[in-house]
Amino acid sequence: MPAPIDGADPIAFGLGFSASAVRSFSDLRNLETRGGGGGPPLRIFDRLHEGGPARLRGFETSGIGPRALGGGRSGDSMGGEISWRAEAKLSAPLPVPRLAENGVRLHAFANAGNLLGWGDLHGGGGA
Repeated sequence: MPAPIDGADPIAFGLGFSASAVRSFSDLRNLETRGGGGGPPLRIFDRLHEGGPARLRGFETSGIGPRALGGGRSGDSMGGEISWRAEAKLSAPLPVPRLAENGVRLHAFANAGNLLGWGDLHGGGGA
């Protein structure tokens, strides 16, 4: 039987939130001089990609956001410029004493997130 950890809380609860944004320097310079964007688009590997077991459960890796249409590999992730994720998780011993004594625990979690482009913030659509 595993020994209890001194001072350990039998119920554990966690919350998490993260957000990221990317923008090209030339796009920022254009904002100053012309009052708008218009710089070259970010390269695919400079864009944000979201989804996967370590980032957003329930989705494949890079499974969130816009997809490529037509061409060679239709459906590939195009990435985005703004990303956010939130999670809540709970862990508690099972109410069955024999299982709880052997370290079996109940786990519950919820994840939420999104991936979008700067144009989406202004109703312009598209990442």
